[in-house]
Amino acid sequence: MSLLQTIFNNAYLGIIKQNAFCYDYRESVCFYRHNSMACAIGWSIDDAYYSKRLEGKGVYDDDILLALSESLDVPQEDIRLLSVPLDKLQMIHDYAAPRKTIDEFKIKMEEYAQLNHLTVPPIPESQLVLDLYKETTHGQ
Repeated sequence: MSLLQTIFNNAYLGIIKQNAFCYDYRESVCFYRHNSMACAIGWSIDDAYYSKRLEGKGVYDDDILLALSESLDVPQEDIRLLSVPLDKLQMIHDYAAPRKTIDEFKIKMEEYAQLNHLTVPPIPESQLVLDLYKETTHGQ
């Protein structure tokens, strides 16, 4: 599996699992981590390599590249070569977050996968059951 596919899978399944974005609606700002949630790229940063000093930095920043490199156990240069597609992946999260729309996120991620020759991972059945429950009990 390619490095980009791994990061894509982490982002897609992580956001679907938490069924929300890592976004502070009062401050109108996204976070890599916030209140036990993660953003698209944040799902690929292990707890051991995360610190609050990463917040506010883009995927081109050396601190972010290092955190991803250490978390995924790959050379930092491999992550650096993916900076443009990773930035676009993060923008999908950041664009959908203020609208609070997971469906829009899924559509944009499917388009991203197609453009980057990636495969959208299947959503675990347990998550599908949870989503169905939420739709039937809360009308979401």
